Amino acid sequence: MGIWGLGNGLVLPSLLNIVLKSVPAEYAGAAAGIYSTFQQTASALGVSIIGGIFFSYSTQGWQVAYRSGLTSILACVLLVGIMLYILPNEKMPEKNL
Repeated sequence: MGIWGLGNGLVLPSLLNIVLKSVPAEYAGAAAGIYSTFQQTASALGVSIIGGIFFSYSTQGWQVAYRSGLTSILACVLLVGIMLYILPNEKMPEKNL
């Protein structure tokens, strides 16, 4: 659990910077609020879904259940990595109002 927490602590601030770097300054507060809400919702759904996968395989033994849950987590990490890779790199142009 400590390694998991350390990994989250190292990745999540960088992820925040990657996601919010293209948001204009006047929308930064709203974007940060939406990001935070989405992050909390995704965390709760992730625990629920991976827990459901774990417990659905728990009748076959905890090793099988653990392997299935871990495989699901790694698949999700790979999917997020791919989505981050395809994000556009350029910053949105500033609007002059």
